[in-house]
Amino acid sequence: MAGQLWVVSTPIGNLGDITPRAVKVLQSMHGVAAEDDRVTRKLLHHLGLNVPIYSLHQANEGRVSSTILQRLLCGEDWAVVSDAGTPLIQDPGLLLVQKAIRSGVMVRPYRALVR
Repeated sequence: MAGQLWVVSTPIGNLGDITPRAVKVLQSMHGVAAEDDRVTRKLLHHLGLNVPIYSLHQANEGRVSSTILQRLLCGEDWAVVSDAGTPLIQDPGLLLVQKAIRSGVMVRPYRALVR
């Protein structure tokens, strides 16, 4: 059975603004596809998480998306994040999401629960 691809929002500014639900999702992932691995590594370190990170940017998006898709198809769960905010509007990751959907992988949009 294929894994799931989570689209996870990250804090804009203060790392402490990340929601508990986002932390729970990130800590259960086999890996994270990140716009800038340096920024994401800082966030994961702040959270005490040791999750593999693949840098996913315009220059490598085709190759890295294919690699992550293969891991998803083998049953791993992955998250895609941007440097801040919700990924995919102006950030890398759209190609990965499109490939996942075409391959039958469940894409789960993460969003903070607002009350």
